[in-house]
Amino acid sequence: MLARAVTLSDPLFRDDPRYGRALRSAAPETVPPEGSVTAAVLARHRTASDVLGDLLRALELPPRPAGPTDDPVELRRAQLLAHLDEPGDPVTLVLDGLDESVEPFRVVRDVLAPLTAHCGAAPALPGQRRPERQRSLRLLIGVRSSRPRADRAAPPGPAAREAGLLGALREVFPTASVLRTDETDSESDIADYVQALVGAETSGGDSTRHAAETVAKRVWPSFLDARLAGEQLHHASDPDALAGNPDWLDLLQAGTVGLLRRDLALVEDEGLPAEVALALLRAAAFALGAGIPWSDVWPAVAGALLGRPVEEPDRMIENLLKSRLAGYLAHDDEDDRLVYRPAHEALAELLRDPRQDLLAGLGGDAV
Repeated sequence: MLARAVTLSDPLFRDDPRYGRALRSAAPETVPPEGSVTAAVLARHRTASDVLGDLLRALELPPRPAGPTDDPVELRRAQLLAHLDEPGDPVTLVLDGLDESVEPFRVVRDVLAPLTAHCGAAPALPGQRRPERQRSLRLLIGVRSSRPRADRAAPPGPAAREAGLLGALREVFPTASVLRTDETDSESDIADYVQALVGAETSGGDSTRHAAETVAKRVWPSFLDARLAGEQLHHASDPDALAGNPDWLDLLQAGTVGLLRRDLALVEDEGLPAEVALALLRAAAFALGAGIPWSDVWPAVAGALLGRPVEEPDRMIENLLKSRLAGYLAHDDEDDRLVYRPAHEALAELLRDPRQDLLAGLGGDAV
């Protein structure tokens, strides 16, 4: 949802004729105003100093170089606060993947907490001033957290406070709105999401909606599983038949593991051995920073995980990026190189888990 809001608000995206259909087909009330997101940063594998540097660069403010005795966090935070203290238009910052940061609690304490004086009517912290004409700030933060307390009737108080990152965020921003994707009413949102992934041109409207609702019931509350299932429906020769196949529905019940196993089985027909495909995906999951570069690094790591060199590595990686498994990867730029990583940290955790036998049962027919 955050990625969609950032993308649809981007003036360059909106002006590109290649993406005009995405704008025209979206419900107007779901499209944010142009330019409404000022800067967006992904905290994955980033320190507090990195996050501040990324925010400054996204605001077109080159981070000041730190001296040998300077704390980069303090230096960059002061630079960001000085920018917000200046008169100007409201600033909307999106920070996604907070739980994937190298030091998420320090990001909350040393990056986000000092911004509270600029958020709406929040009181200034001790030692902070609030100029009358300073920029106002809106924050959108994406974070995975534990499920809500089962005892909804429990009285408020220290014992009922949420633990973890969400609890830390609530303490810093007590008046913030929290939207959880694992609440009961998100099932219809997942169905909408799957229907959009399948596409109206793929199947009839009523049957597509029925398939989307069937998927939503099986995968709730996981939007990741919904995405993988939606893409499998989109690429199926007969989406309606697949949505009614009891074996495929059982795979949905197995979650990400079942869906990935099916795609690994089917990728064999696309000129990519399943064990090689899995080794390449696992190599990307173990990469630090923004992802793994193609070069010689990706084949070398994959070969180490596979236990033997990857034959024709360039062709194997090219086949992977053209296959149905491409949807399991995201790409980014780091050090002027294109790098790849799993599309979601939950997927990366699955691929790094040595207990998961993701090639189990691939000898039989795939649904």
